[in-house]
Amino acid sequence: MTAVSILRRFGSRHRHLGLALEPLLRAALRWNVQLQPVHLPGVDNLIADRLSRIDPPSNEWSLSKSAFDLICDEFGRPTIDWFAAHRNALLPRYAARRVDLNATFIDAFSTSWSNEFGLWVPPINLIPRVVQRIISDDAHGVLVVPAWPSRPWWAQVTALARRQILLPYSAMVPAPQGRHPLRDQSAPPLVALLV
Repeated sequence: MTAVSILRRFGSRHRHLGLALEPLLRAALRWNVQLQPVHLPGVDNLIADRLSRIDPPSNEWSLSKSAFDLICDEFGRPTIDWFAAHRNALLPRYAARRVDLNATFIDAFSTSWSNEFGLWVPPINLIPRVVQRIISDDAHGVLVVPAWPSRPWWAQVTALARRQILLPYSAMVPAPQGRHPLRDQSAPPLVALLV
């Protein structure tokens, strides 16, 4: 969306973006070409979207295999991993956040969750949205989040839970080349909740 905004305003307050755009804008003015920038959702612009998302965001994470096995022993085996990628999917069926030819779905929010026994290991910033979607879809499965009573979503999460287990700190695996989303050992432990 940044490129669309920069083109509409004929510039950017970020020097490197303005410098990159300047030749295009000069050519458009010289040739009397009117630019009409339009945002294309990533699903309609696969190559550019994929290239723009090569590095994993710093808030992506996954579960260790041992934590996943513990969850399966305690709650049963989920049918789909709603927030995964080919490199970290814990189940054969998963929903990826980006283009992934092996994924069952692209964008977990684009389909109903009500007919699956799901595993949700969402990026930290998506937890409130995931909780709302679990409620609206009357979805069932295992939600893994930090045990964070001070967060606004925590009361909803615990109200939804039929059972829960605390996971060891080692259960959280940061994305490759990513920073650990909770940063340090004083961060809250992870909890797996049967919802």
